[in-house]
Amino acid sequence: MYICSDRTPPNGLRSVATPCFATLLNLLETEYPSSGRPGVETDWSYSLLAIALRTLGAPAKDLRELWRRMVFNALVGNNDDHPRNHAAIYRPEEKRWRLSPAFDIVPEQGYLPTNLSMQITTGSSAINMANLLANPVIFGFEDREHNKREFHEFCEKFIFALSACLCSFPEGSQADLAERFKQQVISMTE
Repeated sequence: MYICSDRTPPNGLRSVATPCFATLLNLLETEYPSSGRPGVETDWSYSLLAIALRTLGAPAKDLRELWRRMVFNALVGNNDDHPRNHAAIYRPEEKRWRLSPAFDIVPEQGYLPTNLSMQITTGSSAINMANLLANPVIFGFEDREHNKREFHEFCEKFIFALSACLCSFPEGSQADLAERFKQQVISMTE
């Protein structure tokens, strides 16, 4: 965790508070598996991260962004999604905590994942639309329909962005990647 300082270095840069969610969950008395207790990792969930963000006073748009990252992780197969790979950052100009920019996203290669490392909804890390839409209010949506519309819009944007960037991949892997992600979107929207 980085802590704000009252001193401004000569280059004008300042350090800012950026605790990862593992730290925040501990502060909120939600056990993070640093103790080595077997099975604690099954308690990790995106819902707890959203609750931690809300407790810090982050705006609803940050909760929705966390949800979009969960969907993105499901789409690309990031099976390294754990609380140390998400953080909050204090924005002094806003005088509030915000969700940090995304980092450490590592898609699984070679197969379509069926689960994330963290729970998508209470008791389940299975990648499917029902789980991704299970907690709309926790993630700052008005209701399930609002969440569902956002889900479909996000999947459309993902496919468009994927189409635009596939040309930067080696020619032999473009078709494989396109098919893999297409199948993942189809499996999530059925």
